[in-house]
Amino acid sequence: MTTPAIVSPELRAHGDPRAGERARAGDEGAWVGLWDWDVVADELYWDDGARALHGVAPGVPVTRELLLERIHPGDRERLLAAIEASVDPAARGSCEAGYRVETPAGERWIHASGRVLWSGDGAAARAVRVIGILRDDTRARAAERALAERDERLRAALHASGMGTFRWDIRTGVLEWDDGLDRLFGLEPGSTVRSLSGFLAAVHPDDRGRVADACARCAARGADFDEEFRVVWPDGTVRWLDDKGRTFTGADGEPAYMTGACMDVTGRKLAVLERERLLQAQNAAAVLARQRMAELEAFYAGAPVGLALLDRELRYVRVNEQLAAVSGLPSAAHAGLAATSMPPFDSAGLGELLRQVLETGNPVAPFPVRSVPARGGPPRTWLVTCYPVAGVDGGVARVGAVVDDISALEQASEALRQSEGRLRRILDSGIVGSFFWHVDGGITDANDAFLALLGFTRDDLRAGRLDWRRLTPPRWREQDEIQVAELLATGLHGPYEKEYLAADGTPVPVLIASAFFEGSRTEGVALCLDRTQQRRAEQALRDREHQLREALTETELARAMAESTAHHLHRQHAVTAAVAGALREEEVAGALLLHAVPLMGAQAALVLRVEAGELVCVGHTGYAESDLRHWMHYPVTLGTPAGDVADRGEPVFLENVKQWQARYPRWTAWVAAHGFVAYAGLPLRAGARVVGVMVLNFAEPRRFTAQDRETLLGMAGVGAQAFERARLYRQALDARREAEEARAAAETANQAKSAFLAAMSHDLRTPLNAITGYADLIEMGLRGPVTPEQTRDLSRIRRSTEHLLGLINDVLSFATLSAGSLTFDVRDVPLAPILADAEVMVVPQAAARGLRLAVHPSPPDALVHADADKVRQILLNLLGNAIKFTPSGGAVEVTVEVDDAAARVHVRDTGVGIPADRLGAVFEPFVQVSRADPGSGRGVGLGLAISEQLARAMGGTLSVSSTLGAGSTFTLALPLAAAADAPPA
Repeated sequence: MTTPAIVSPELRAHGDPRAGERARAGDEGAWVGLWDWDVVADELYWDDGARALHGVAPGVPVTRELLLERIHPGDRERLLAAIEASVDPAARGSCEAGYRVETPAGERWIHASGRVLWSGDGAAARAVRVIGILRDDTRARAAERALAERDERLRAALHASGMGTFRWDIRTGVLEWDDGLDRLFGLEPGSTVRSLSGFLAAVHPDDRGRVADACARCAARGADFDEEFRVVWPDGTVRWLDDKGRTFTGADGEPAYMTGACMDVTGRKLAVLERERLLQAQNAAAVLARQRMAELEAFYAGAPVGLALLDRELRYVRVNEQLAAVSGLPSAAHAGLAATSMPPFDSAGLGELLRQVLETGNPVAPFPVRSVPARGGPPRTWLVTCYPVAGVDGGVARVGAVVDDISALEQASEALRQSEGRLRRILDSGIVGSFFWHVDGGITDANDAFLALLGFTRDDLRAGRLDWRRLTPPRWREQDEIQVAELLATGLHGPYEKEYLAADGTPVPVLIASAFFEGSRTEGVALCLDRTQQRRAEQALRDREHQLREALTETELARAMAESTAHHLHRQHAVTAAVAGALREEEVAGALLLHAVPLMGAQAALVLRVEAGELVCVGHTGYAESDLRHWMHYPVTLGTPAGDVADRGEPVFLENVKQWQARYPRWTAWVAAHGFVAYAGLPLRAGARVVGVMVLNFAEPRRFTAQDRETLLGMAGVGAQAFERARLYRQALDARREAEEARAAAETANQAKSAFLAAMSHDLRTPLNAITGYADLIEMGLRGPVTPEQTRDLSRIRRSTEHLLGLINDVLSFATLSAGSLTFDVRDVPLAPILADAEVMVVPQAAARGLRLAVHPSPPDALVHADADKVRQILLNLLGNAIKFTPSGGAVEVTVEVDDAAARVHVRDTGVGIPADRLGAVFEPFVQVSRADPGSGRGVGLGLAISEQLARAMGGTLSVSSTLGAGSTFTLALPLAAAADAPPA
């Protein structure tokens, strides 16, 4: 078809007597225009309102080109197609469309609606005229876009906070949730059927029973839902969720539905579990430390030698009872006394050796010490061994000593020297080995003791197989040469230790002394004492001392390690406990600084948050306010140590000024000016992301031991988890606040929309009443003779106007209800007269449609507490819908049911029914459920919405049940007069 031709108002005014009346009616509307298209003549009329909406000034000729130019290019084809479909007898499409126009004042949305007048019936029908109105829809479209944008921001806020929302219809069992809840359950949005059974199936088996019981309590008693539980994702991942829901009751006081939200609390739960694990580890370490201490005490008490532990001032830390017996004091009384003032450490030079051990960290080999016991008695000789004991930081903290009384051994040596004078008699007695030798090596004679010592016989001796040089192992020959030189010089040499090879090649330790025969320089005699047993005893003693020393060292190291482990766990526990209850980042920072500063001896410290490429200070201590003025927030890329920690995720330790100069020369002057030397920067890492940095500044050089670094990193790890939890908590609060603001804005927009509809509906009734009045005047013949065809047209105009006025009244009623300005006259009224009035008013409609109408009377004494006019309006609406949507030959039936609390009016029809998935939308405003047959009229979708709101305002309810193809039943429940007056339960 072609675009309708444009006829100017002046031409229409001269050619059509109705033109002036249409112009006056159009002038009465604000932002509303009238249009009239003569399809046969292809002429279109616009009033001034329509011209204004399109930006065409009065008097300016309106041409087809101007019309197409003003309509937005994107809407031209769609609008032309809608017009063509509306006048096509086969399609008979809706003569209603929205489009944009481009005016000098800018783009404007226009809503056009019209009524097609047909000539003829059936296939011969032909569209002859279209009359309609134009409405400025710009503000309404803008409000809808703003509302959609706010909804989008709300969904984005929920997504960013890691939350999801749900709604559970307790009565129908339908569970709805958003895409955020799909993500919390590890699902792709829309990939699964959302249902209560599906929800429970995703709950961890160990928590499923508890969660199901909580849902049952909510459904039975209306309790709120507040549970923490685990869910199992399809890939096996287990996450912790915190689910909170509020239960709402229906009009009958029973639980109707629940709404709520879910949040992922896995991080918080894992932190609690980690804390419990650390406590268990701490307890186990404490038990191990006590066990080690008990073993150490048992070793000290049972050692057969004296044991002592001295501090760096050479004061007693502890001694065992064996060493305490030397001084005559109880072992406990030695603590703090100077060891060098008490035996055996009071010997000259021993104090210097002990200090040497402390300074060098090297042990001192066993050496004899002679001293007089404090309780009197003869001087005694002790063999003292000193060794270093390492501290927690790895340096020498103490010195240990093993003291063995060798007085008996000394006495034995003295007795041996005294017995040298009796040597000859001993030789004769065979107590010791003796032999005669030649300076060249030959042994000319020997006693039995010597032969037995080396395992030779007299035959070996006589055969000349004994030679003292060949019997001497190579390593002793140099010592032999020395003794021979002394022998040649003095005629004898004193006893010295050496070895001889026995007949089987085994070395035999001996103590030997020789002398020339009187007057000889080539031959002499030698006395030989077997030292095998003594060597074994001495070696056993040395082995014993070594074992004791190693055992003592190992025990002290174990004790130091246990103390260090317990101390480290205590630090970790203190920090974990401090940040466990912190919900804000400032609280977490305060807890970290409270423990880290005194623990490490720092002069100043601060905690920074990493945010959008910047470091933002959230807590500090020890700095002057002037120092922090420029450091409350600064870029990560500024080149500071804290920036490197945030960028690389690795700690930075600077122990002295040289390290500052080597790594950060740019900041050396600033550090010197503020008196800081050592520095420690620790990353607060949440997974792979650095969320903050903890900084410690020291006024003196500081060596960061492995234990220091481990402790600081442990504190940073605990702090990072709390920091991330606080960040998520802050984001959740922000998201909740934005959601509240968005909801408030949506409510404001809805109220504005209702007020707009009320104003528009009221203003539209005036021109419609004028149209009806003028049509009546023409039909009465006051404007001249009227032909039968014109009478039929006028009748159609009146019916169309009455229908449009009814639609406007619906809009006005809905707007009045939404604005809360509709008044009610609620009183005790009988139900029977209201039903009778409604029946009388709809009987003609039912008869015209060929339907059976049956209105069963209500009990005569049934009084309801309601507004009679509003009840009548609801019943007429329900009966009108039932008649409209029931095909010819069907039935409409009205029955009344009365119980102790309410009267229920059921309006049943045998119509086409309503699809199950659309039942929830029938009471929503401006929604029309497609169930009408092709011949029924269409409204604006407000009748049921108004009826439902009227029923609710009077304390009643309006509900529906339907079966597709079998009909629908609408039930109006109203409170009885007695029930309304009864006191609340």
